[in-house]
Amino acid sequence: ALVFNAFYEVAEKAGAPVKIDPKQLVKFANYFSTKRHVATLRSAYYLTKAFKHLSSNKNTVAVVVTRVSSSEVNAQNPSVVVSVTNLLGQSVGEMTVTAESAKRKEDGVVVVSKQKLTPKSSDFTVYELAFFDKKIPRGFYTIHLILTPHTNGGFVGLTDNTIDVKVTSEAVLENAELNVADRDNAAQMKTFKLTYPTALSGNVEVDYHQKLTVKFQVKAKQTDEFLRVQQAFLRLTNKKSNKEVIYLAEAATGANAQYKVEVDLTTNANDFRHQSGAYELVLLVGDAALQTGFSWKLTDNLQLSFHEDSVPDTNHLNLYSAKPEIVHQFREDEKRPPASVALVFSALTALPLLILLILWLTIGVNFSGLPLGLSPLGFHISHGAVFALMYLYWKYLDMFQTMRYLALVSIPLFLFGHRLLATLAARR
Repeated sequence: ALVFNAFYEVAEKAGAPVKIDPKQLVKFANYFSTKRHVATLRSAYYLTKAFKHLSSNKNTVAVVVTRVSSSEVNAQNPSVVVSVTNLLGQSVGEMTVTAESAKRKEDGVVVVSKQKLTPKSSDFTVYELAFFDKKIPRGFYTIHLILTPHTNGGFVGLTDNTIDVKVTSEAVLENAELNVADRDNAAQMKTFKLTYPTALSGNVEVDYHQKLTVKFQVKAKQTDEFLRVQQAFLRLTNKKSNKEVIYLAEAATGANAQYKVEVDLTTNANDFRHQSGAYELVLLVGDAALQTGFSWKLTDNLQLSFHEDSVPDTNHLNLYSAKPEIVHQFREDEKRPPASVALVFSALTALPLLILLILWLTIGVNFSGLPLGLSPLGFHISHGAVFALMYLYWKYLDMFQTMRYLALVSIPLFLFGHRLLATLAARR
């Protein structure tokens, strides 16, 4: 914002308009609009100045189109209301606002084309689009708006304006039934007809060799069309422990979209931890394109019987209690050989050096063969320094430190060694 304001202030001092591409100006306006919430007064000051420059009639004005109504469109809320202002929320004058198109996001079908919006305020800041129609299917839509000013002022942001809405519909649950049948003999089935929102009054008993099946359909209230919803669940709640078990209801293929959920008390016994007793049975249906979801209590007294002993519930509070302290134990040292074995091994290792010293004392060392001078002395000192460095590496240093010191010692070792070899070759 500081740099952006500098452009306009320099242009005002020079008495010339700011030369900026309209597309870039729209990007600046969109960026500043996302930074409305600032943390310091300094940032708020420069952001407000940027809004002022983009809203001044002396400059090109950035037009802001915002949806002010609910994103949900239905029979009770049939219109889409938008505001047309500058960045400061002020009127930009009378505009002709046209809904160029309204496309469904799912398949790109155009349901509205070139429909003008009606002004709803005297200062021409609020416009209304009558969008809802029984023929428009439910779903998510993107409305593309185009603005045409009635004045000759400079404006940007007149064409690339989109509003997202969703068309919702009322629905009803029909053809619902609860079936209790034997696992091996489906012919012996007991059927309970269900009518929303009434619950069954009597007991429904299901034992371990039976299965429970719930079927239903979701139908649009206005069009009588069977719907497929995003969420459909059957919830069983143990009335004693309040533990819930939830199963997914799946829709069958075909136009009728019948939902079905099946609970086999033999194969699904572990879900209930084999806990017999009274359960509450609730059907849950929801979808983003439904005006209201459904939470239908089918029965308040579903008696389940399992043939195995019940498993006690896990106390979830124990998951957050203090755990025993973990004491780390290092691996115990391996058994070492006696000290005498180590001393014998060390003596055998040093034996060749001892033999060499004895031979030198017996035969004698030919010191006269050693050349005199700086090069031989430097070579032997450098060579000895390398052996000393190996000892330090063994006792104190790590590999990286040793490599650095070795790189320094190797330079005089190479130079003195080269001159020493050249001297010996010249003597021969």
